[in-house]
Amino acid sequence: MIIAQLSFLYLTVKWNLSYLTVIDQLYMEKIKMTVAQRITEIRQARGWSMTEVANLTGVTTSAVSNWEAGNSIPRQESLEKIARIFGVTKAFLETGEGSGEAPQDVLGILSRAKSQLSLATGVAVDQIVLDLRISA
Repeated sequence: MIIAQLSFLYLTVKWNLSYLTVIDQLYMEKIKMTVAQRITEIRQARGWSMTEVANLTGVTTSAVSNWEAGNSIPRQESLEKIARIFGVTKAFLETGEGSGEAPQDVLGILSRAKSQLSLATGVAVDQIVLDLRISA
């Protein structure tokens, strides 16, 4: 009797764990696809190639392709770079919530300007230096 109860308890726990694993996998798949869709849509709206996004974020074109296909999710550091070059918030890329536009701060504006100059000139972002002077 005790062995039968333990076996039943073991099977119940095993089923619950496998059920949770399936739920977790489905949730991760949903996150991957939504991040993938947003990256793809914004990149295409900007008229940028995967190679251009890869160069600006410091990853390979293959990594960008995998993100957009939903095969992987960008690491947090890459996600922050993507958000910065796209001019959106990281939260928008992750969840789709909000307007998607990043707050307009001077550093963000300069970062996007460097990204656009890099695309236009073919010069690496880290090789571009901007000198900002504001006169009253």
